[in-house]
Order: sequence, then structure tokens, then C-alpha cells
Amino acid sequence: MGHLVANCLIFHNVSSITRILHELAEGGYDVDAETVAMLSPYITGHVKRFRNYTLDLDRSIPSPDYSMAIRSNNCIG
Repeated sequence: MGHLVANCLIFHNVSSITRILHELAEGGYDVDAETVAMLSPYITGHVKRFRNYTLDLDRSIPSPDYSMAIRSNNCIG
């Protein structure tokens, strides 16, 4: 079960990081490949390991956009 939770957190983090990088690129910021290479989806600072969580199963979340492209000029966009 622990691996499932970790994988879900990593997928959520990758989705969030990707969305934010594309928002930055659309806003005119150059996000270079070197900077992106230093990012890690294994971010756990927002996770409280020994806490009870309440799940809202009626909450809808945005679907991941799998069509986002990476520009070939070493910038995300």
C-alpha cells in the first residue's frame, strides 16, 4: 500500500510541476532544460505521514494534459 501512495503523490507532483512550468512559459518566462533537470517529483514536505486525512470523493480534479510539448530549443513551452 505504501508504494501505491508514493506513486500517487509522485504522479500528482509531476502533473502540478508540469502545469506550472507551462504556465510560466506561457507567461513569457524562459524555463530552460537545466533548471527542469534539477526538479524532483519526490516532494514530500506537504505530506504528513502520521495524520488522519479526510477524503472528498465528490471533488473533481482536472485531467492531466498529456498533449503538452517540450520545445526543442532547451526551453519548456
